[in-house]
Amino acid sequence: VNFVLLALGVQSAALGGNVRSMVGSGDLSTIFQSIFNIDISALNFPLGRGYNAIGSVFGALIAAAFPFVISNKQTPFIWSLAIFGVVSGTIACISVDAKGAIACGLLFGLAVSISPKMLLQFAPVAVIALPVVPFVVFVLVEIFGLPAVLNMLGIKESFIAGLDQRAIIWGGILAFLRHFSPMHLIGYGANGQVASGVVYTYNALILDIDPQYMTAHNYWLQTVLDMGYFGVVVLWMQYLSVFIRLTSQLHDKNGDDAATRSTMALFLYFLALGLTEALPLLYSPEMLFVWSLAILQMKSGPRRWRISFNSQTT
Repeated sequence: VNFVLLALGVQSAALGGNVRSMVGSGDLSTIFQSIFNIDISALNFPLGRGYNAIGSVFGALIAAAFPFVISNKQTPFIWSLAIFGVVSGTIACISVDAKGAIACGLLFGLAVSISPKMLLQFAPVAVIALPVVPFVVFVLVEIFGLPAVLNMLGIKESFIAGLDQRAIIWGGILAFLRHFSPMHLIGYGANGQVASGVVYTYNALILDIDPQYMTAHNYWLQTVLDMGYFGVVVLWMQYLSVFIRLTSQLHDKNGDDAATRSTMALFLYFLALGLTEALPLLYSPEMLFVWSLAILQMKSGPRRWRISFNSQTT
């Protein structure tokens, strides 16, 4: 749909006509142009909420489609759709220089395809550990200070500065959360970074983008702003229930089910990429579609729940 609207000249409301000046010609699009002599840098996808957000959507397409490409039990039609998904998703990511989206999409799409049993061990750890990373860092910084935490983790401050402007955004949000308010428990609603006012602490980065599109670039910090700490717990429980049901399905089908592996890859992708990128928000059409697919996939599998740790099933 994005490609069709793009051909018709429709532009994103989030970026207007300035996307090329903000993104420029990234490394990936430059390489693509040198090989194929086609300029696809900074395509202004009409349905995008920003170039990072639209890059994460197309990366999710790569992750979800890849297991169907690898599977040898698909009809020619399904296999062709999967090929189209991987190719179009890759080209779209290249156009906005979304390196992380391509890397995570290919990584998890390939991992669940070639070693689903290993994923049975890794997925529970990922769903438990990854969401708490920003909050653990937050507590450590509060106790020891940022320089000590960076030194503890073996990270140079120059590396943090190299994360574009994300460090400034995260710093502004963490400073805001440091001063507790009862609203932090329930959140500020959709686009919480605007309603809370925290977006204006890093407004120098906004350029001419509507503040509602300048999200936290961390899925869980954004969830705190939108739905509060209670919302984070509920969302985490949703992810946990999805992974429990999917691992149960992979057990029963011996890992040989492309749809289950595709759903697993999709949610692992969001968990990993959401640490540093702007993802579609929980109430966005994209995520509502993803959660609907997950529900349908879980309904198609066994009703008993089980999860495997070190080959022991519970």
